[in-house]
Amino acid sequence: AAAEAFHQVVNTKVPQEIAKKICIAALRIIQKSDSGLVFDAWGELLSIILPQVNRNDVLNLIIPAMKQSAASNTVESRRLAARMFGALTDALTAEELHSKFLAQAEKLCADEDPSVRAMIGQSVSLVGRKMPFQTFQTSFWPHLQKMLDDKANIRVKAAAMRALAKTVEAHRGEPQNNQFYQKTLLPLFMAECVNATGVASTDLRKVDDDTYLMLEIFSELYGHFIVAAAPFIPDDDAWSTVLDTLLRMVTCNGPTVRQWCSFNLPAIAFVSQDKLTKLGGVVQALSTDGDIETKATLGAAFHELARLLGKSSLRNEVICGLGQLMIDRNSQVRVSVLDHLNESIKYLADGLDEKEMRDMDQIYGTLETVSQDSWRTQQSLAEQLELAMPHIPSDMICKFVAPLLLSMARDSTHLVRKSCMYALVMVLRYVPDVKRRDHIMKHYRKEWAAGEVYWARVAFLDGATAALDVLSYKLFRELFQVPDDRGANVLQMANDPVANVRLRLAVLLPGLQAPLYKDPNLKKAVDKLVNDPDREVKKIAKASKVAIDGFAGHSQEALREDKKRENAEKSFFIASKKKGGDEKHEALPSASRPADNTNPNDPTGGGFGGNRSISFQSPTHTGTQGPVSTEVTESKISSGLIQDAFRKEQQSMAEAQRVAAEQKPAPAPVPEAPAAPPPPPQKQSCLACFGF
Repeated sequence: AAAEAFHQVVNTKVPQEIAKKICIAALRIIQKSDSGLVFDAWGELLSIILPQVNRNDVLNLIIPAMKQSAASNTVESRRLAARMFGALTDALTAEELHSKFLAQAEKLCADEDPSVRAMIGQSVSLVGRKMPFQTFQTSFWPHLQKMLDDKANIRVKAAAMRALAKTVEAHRGEPQNNQFYQKTLLPLFMAECVNATGVASTDLRKVDDDTYLMLEIFSELYGHFIVAAAPFIPDDDAWSTVLDTLLRMVTCNGPTVRQWCSFNLPAIAFVSQDKLTKLGGVVQALSTDGDIETKATLGAAFHELARLLGKSSLRNEVICGLGQLMIDRNSQVRVSVLDHLNESIKYLADGLDEKEMRDMDQIYGTLETVSQDSWRTQQSLAEQLELAMPHIPSDMICKFVAPLLLSMARDSTHLVRKSCMYALVMVLRYVPDVKRRDHIMKHYRKEWAAGEVYWARVAFLDGATAALDVLSYKLFRELFQVPDDRGANVLQMANDPVANVRLRLAVLLPGLQAPLYKDPNLKKAVDKLVNDPDREVKKIAKASKVAIDGFAGHSQEALREDKKRENAEKSFFIASKKKGGDEKHEALPSASRPADNTNPNDPTGGGFGGNRSISFQSPTHTGTQGPVSTEVTESKISSGLIQDAFRKEQQSMAEAQRVAAEQKPAPAPVPEAPAAPPPPPQKQSCLACFGF
């Protein structure tokens, strides 16, 4: 019970003194218990806490105890010594490992008990990366060769293979080791590839446990082996053998094997750049795999695939795979690829113009699906889009990204709105067409700065805060401080009837000093807020006034930075001149109040926020270049669709009432009939909660 309680402690960072005391306690208990659950539990604690123990304590306490355990007559003690050898990797240098415990480790490699040999093999996989390869080759490789031939104990063979793979991968590129890699490693790797191809081609439900275990181990180590052996693979036939093994493992019916293929795919793509045609179909197969962990693993590393394959012949397959993962049924898969979405977009778009990036349109079309997840996912999506904005084509920004950000900001929590406002500032910065940019900003001021609900006006001030770090002083004044009778600019928020809005402006005032120092409205806003009836607003405004009064002018560094931003904006923005009337722009969502399902105890600020129930059709591809399609059958519906549905509902009800009235016979007249009671109130439509 005590060992179980200490597990929570040793898995966290603790002071060295506490680590030393835990270590001493574990050693005493181990010395009193020769075997059993207590021995194993405290031995595990000792191996976990060892990296946090002071180096001198390791040399004075741990090494003598390990030598004693290695010479013990009990299997459990020798197995513990073998395990502790691997734990020493982070505590001692390679020279100290060699001088203090190498002789005992060699002896454990030849132990009569298979569990001890398997454990020392696991430890060598950790230590072999740190020690010189010559030491590995002379001290451990002869023993590992015998362990690889141990067919009676498959776990011993698996441990030896892991030790070899991780060691040769760590020492790749060292010229003095080329002979070992070419004469020893390559034949062994090719033989294992042939064996794995044969096993993976069969129904894995019918193979024995040992065979399946070795396939799992090889699929795990395949990436290590191919990275180490790639420079020595002689010809196309050998490459075909190696990569055919991958294809067989990707399409086998072992989910763990396919998961390791997803894990190793970036390394495989890295070393086979001139053989990429042989990898065709792998990304598509893994991105549509039925196993959640396989797809989540692929999604977590997809930005690396985009970097390695984004400009290759597999570009279309990578784009389709990214779109497929973005609309996956499982939220774990969608979140895994979302964590590095900005990097994926950057690598796929880097060096291309907007016309060449048209094949990425389907990716931006999938963003709506991701926006249906929880508020935390929405916040992450907004943050990723903010970082990716310089690499998104302006048409896609206006068609997909800007409406999506405004929609999420309207319907979700305060933290999501804040992230969306920061991303919207990047939208304003990276839409080159001035007319389209001004259209978005006009909508922004109308629906948010002059919004009917106070949180929309607070969100507008959040956007102004972000703009101070992105835009030049000149562009900030043009976008956020234009004269507007509706109060739709920053300083006129001082007249807002809601104290929270005025408080947010009071906090922002010192930052506004730099771009608006010549604007007389700044002083008026400060004076008004200093005399605000709200006590908290007044307090913050007075502190801001002190900071503003102490403003001594722009520093040279600030002026250089502002000039740099202004020059970049001048070279980026284009004032379009189109004939034939006003240009049509994309419709943008309004900032109307969301449905009233706010939790008053929600610390994040209200709104939809929580998980939503969504069902999808199975996504399909139309060829390798076709768009990824999906249908959201229950999701956040746009206001236009709601109005159409409501209108059709009312029309059908009216038509039904008219037909019923025509078919119903007229009632017989009743003299002096009493007045009919008033009709009961009509039940409110469920659509009325959306404001229609």
